[in-house]
Amino acid sequence: MQPPRTHPPLARTPRTSPFAAQRRPLLTLFCLLLCGFTPAGSGLLADDETAYLQSDLTADVLAALAARENSAPVLDAIFASARPYLFAAGAVTIQTDRRWFQTLPPDRPDSPLMVVRRWPGDSLLAFYPIEIPGPPDDGPAVSIPGFEVEERVADPSETAPLRIAWHGRIAGELGAHPATWWEEPVGEGFRLGVLGVAGDGGFGMAGHHSLRRELAAAVKRIELIPEAFSRVPQVGAGNEVSLPTLDVPPADARESDDPWQIAEGPDFTIGLPPGFRLRRLDFEGLVTPRPVEDALLWFRGAFVDRDDKPVVVGGLSRAGYVARISEPDADWFPGKSAPRGAPDASLVAGFEYPLIKDWTNCQDGRAERWNEPAFGDWVVFRMLCSGAGVEIGLPVSEGRTSLALYWVPATWREAGESPAPPPIDPAKRFGIKFDTLRGSERRAHPLTEGYLGVPGLRLSLPKDWWPVASLRTRDGFPVQLIGKRGGRFGRLERLDPGDPLLVEVASEGAADSGWLREKRPRAYRAESVHHREDGTWVYVHPDGDGFVLRPTAKGLPEDQLGVWEIMARSAYLLKRTDKREAKKR
Repeated sequence: MQPPRTHPPLARTPRTSPFAAQRRPLLTLFCLLLCGFTPAGSGLLADDETAYLQSDLTADVLAALAARENSAPVLDAIFASARPYLFAAGAVTIQTDRRWFQTLPPDRPDSPLMVVRRWPGDSLLAFYPIEIPGPPDDGPAVSIPGFEVEERVADPSETAPLRIAWHGRIAGELGAHPATWWEEPVGEGFRLGVLGVAGDGGFGMAGHHSLRRELAAAVKRIELIPEAFSRVPQVGAGNEVSLPTLDVPPADARESDDPWQIAEGPDFTIGLPPGFRLRRLDFEGLVTPRPVEDALLWFRGAFVDRDDKPVVVGGLSRAGYVARISEPDADWFPGKSAPRGAPDASLVAGFEYPLIKDWTNCQDGRAERWNEPAFGDWVVFRMLCSGAGVEIGLPVSEGRTSLALYWVPATWREAGESPAPPPIDPAKRFGIKFDTLRGSERRAHPLTEGYLGVPGLRLSLPKDWWPVASLRTRDGFPVQLIGKRGGRFGRLERLDPGDPLLVEVASEGAADSGWLREKRPRAYRAESVHHREDGTWVYVHPDGDGFVLRPTAKGLPEDQLGVWEIMARSAYLLKRTDKREAKKR
């Protein structure tokens, strides 16, 4: 039996916020009214890392596990306590417990034959049949993008199907992932390569260490079918393989340093603090470890909030959720019925929560605290939006009074609305800021949303446009330019001295490549300015570096072509004689 094939959702980086802490006094008041002054929830996270190996097990498996009297290792006992899943891809099979599911590999050359993931999906194994003769070499038989080998391990055990492993890190788009590459000769002229990437399951680094053990244990249950290797697509020796989709790397997140996420549901977006793992639940046949009625989004996470207090949402058998109730009954909104995720809980406190009406298009909202005997504290938000009910359930193991949790419902946005800005703006640490126009300034410049400032450049953005800094890069670039309704129009990138694009626009054949040179670069305070018909603009700084403004690869909508050029012509470079500016560089 195989679970459904689904793609894992990726957290989107939120747009830069024009405001920061103006929510704090009101949120503090609501938090004190709702939370009281009692200790935070009891939680179920154990100090022993082996406890995380039991996370997300279904109730029947937990019961069978508890009934076993032997002292087998945890993962062996779990595997023996329930009927396993068998994943097969012609030349290779793997048996796992029921927390694993299969996703489609990328539709690119030299993609893996099969990808299986461990719930919630940030940990994975990808299988690559390789056509190559001879014994194992000093390194992997293929090129793995961004993979740096740190250690080679040889397992002499004859029971292990894959006996050679290289540990290292993969430099992915969202950061560096600890990874392992296993490899084994198969018959004459073939090998099997398996890439293992362990996430943290929403538990932080403690969960990551356990999940690495779980991946290694899963590899021990691989079975090879040598005669089938010639009948499946193979990767050529030395070729670069295509990687499966990677989530945000495992880390112990901090709200003051890491970006809030924008979680996308089937017809909504909602903001979540850093350190959360999430998964959409609207895929046909996808079953969560602990199903919640009407739930469309699953999440769990841990982080340190901006008051330096640890916050943990979820536990070994609990997770947060967003549920949409199409026809809520009369008891639902007043809080007379228990939340979907904790039907046995009892109400501790509840009241109207006007912050929801102030920041969303919902008609009404409530905040509640419930206590579930088998777990502890739940913070629950109920909202009436577009004629339906929305329920956000947060099982809080630690940090119930954190203001970050009470900002989550204010980030709810319906389909077609621009995602909500985060409550704080970590991009400022890069020297990137966005000054929105207000009052008389907005009346004087009705077509301008505000001014984007980055180290070395400033330009005005059109009305209803917002910048999004890349919060996980070393300098915040590229800066994405996004519309009010969420559309992406282009990006601003930094160019280092000697960049091929700077060489291209300065060459004698630049005009033949479609580049036009602005006649008055001093108007931009630049050494030179170049643009071409597709809307790309290059600004060359007197110091030899520069910036490029690129429209989206899909092309700009016709109604945005004019404002793009106006924006490009509004740019001007900043001098770097100021000591503070030099320090930013």
